Amino acid sequence: MKKHTFKRIGAAAVLLGGLVQVAQAHTIASGLGAAPGSADQWYLLCPSTTAKVVGSVKETLTPGDATQINLQVISLHVPGGAANTTAPNTGAFSGTTKVAAKGGVYRVLVDKTAGTAEAYSATVHCLNASEVEVTQGEPVLLQNH
Repeated sequence: MKKHTFKRIGAAAVLLGGLVQVAQAHTIASGLGAAPGSADQWYLLCPSTTAKVVGSVKETLTPGDATQINLQVISLHVPGGAANTTAPNTGAFSGTTKVAAKGGVYRVLVDKTAGTAEAYSATVHCLNASEVEVTQGEPVLLQNH
């Protein structure tokens, strides 16, 4: 009986460990409306140990078309703290954009160039000075267009 209890606890720990890993990925996914310039706005809260915020994006609905999906990370409290990246039209992730940072709130904008509906997947992370990911909350969607 004790052996079965130990196995159940071990299995639960493995499952919870897997869920924690997924949650730490900080992947955001959504769709953009048909209007040209449609944009989603996310907020990201980073802890005080943050030295930079990084992000990348990829097109997931119709890779290979003429639409460009852009991701911009904007610091609300670090002067000049903004950087952007554009997803290639291959369905692969864009290069990584980096913004010098400190603890606080960051705005993440995802927009597109063409007049067709699109979907995307993006990752955003708060990193410390050693470029190690620090604990952060999940991004929160504030505007969905």
